Amino acid sequence: MSPGQAWGDRAQDVPGVSLVGVGESAGAPDDVAVAQLGTSAYAYGAHDASVVYPSGGDRALAFGAAIVPGLLIHGSGSYVLGREDTAVRLLILEGVGLALLAAGGSVIAATGAARDFVGPAAAVTMMGAGLFTSSALADMYSVLAPTGGLGVDPGWTPRLQAELGYRYVYDPQFDYRHFVVNRLHGRLANWRLSPSLWSSPGDANQRFRVELAYRFFGPLPGSARTDGNFLEAEVAMTNHRFPRDEFQLTTFESSLRARWDLATYDPFLAGAFLDFEVGAATQVHDFGPGAHGSKSFTLLLGGFGFGMYLGDQRSEGGYVRAYYDHRHDDFAAGLLLPGLISGTLGHLGLDALYYFTEHLGARAEAQVGSATVVGLSGVFRFGGRGP
Repeated sequence: MSPGQAWGDRAQDVPGVSLVGVGESAGAPDDVAVAQLGTSAYAYGAHDASVVYPSGGDRALAFGAAIVPGLLIHGSGSYVLGREDTAVRLLILEGVGLALLAAGGSVIAATGAARDFVGPAAAVTMMGAGLFTSSALADMYSVLAPTGGLGVDPGWTPRLQAELGYRYVYDPQFDYRHFVVNRLHGRLANWRLSPSLWSSPGDANQRFRVELAYRFFGPLPGSARTDGNFLEAEVAMTNHRFPRDEFQLTTFESSLRARWDLATYDPFLAGAFLDFEVGAATQVHDFGPGAHGSKSFTLLLGGFGFGMYLGDQRSEGGYVRAYYDHRHDDFAAGLLLPGLISGTLGHLGLDALYYFTEHLGARAEAQVGSATVVGLSGVFRFGGRGP
């Protein structure tokens, strides 16, 4: 008998009490319990007096199982809480991730990372790594987060979002350290235009970027969706100038970006989400007059992230997200690791955004690659609030 089942037996001894969060309701599987009780018992901030939720001790025991053996058998923590269906779904995600990792890695190994094959194979490998990593994190989240999660997506996006902040960049290869960051996101229906500028006043180093995106589906200004799922295509141009070192980098790129709100996959994962991105870019290195002219390179873009919503973002709240970004043309660039793979991988990051009022918030950001980037911004949003 699992600890979750024992806990369920105790709950069933209480007259008039339904069971949510341990996989049984009067002996029924958890999917049946959802149908019987309704999703309101799983909603953010819900507390139903007729429902017995897992205790702190049960969650602690389940979290231990999510580590051992959960890091190898994803869903173990959910299984200990008696959430068999959730455990199976997480195990399926792990299996799909491992299959994609094996498929992409096999192509790279078999072709010797040949140029014609390495791009698509690496993209498949990254998606597999994202599913494998995120399914383990989702299990830990599920057993620790309150039923319904820590927050919800607002279901709409602001028409205007402006950001002004500071970033500290430590890169042993360059002298620059301090940057003023400006970002602006403007949205009109399905379209988004996003210019940004990082500038170092003392070093004259500047990185200007402009993005144009089209969202095929997902939250939009004025919409009232019940989830944060979206898919959008993006084209962008970036120009990074190094005046002191007399060169500049210009990048032209296109990519697909998507978010999967895990509440649509399993009710016990409500409040968590996965992000994915895949794309390609052409980068031109201009070495300035009197040097060696310019050279162009093709770059693989991609990445994945796992995050959770915080609070009700329709009034106040935000999200926190951990991610891997494969791009090498920004300040953090690629991770420095021992051996031949050093610089091959991208960088790791942590991004948090929280609105303290309907319009004003703050954003914290950290990245670790060949350079370290940390900073804080003030954020203002306006318009687009859904009904």
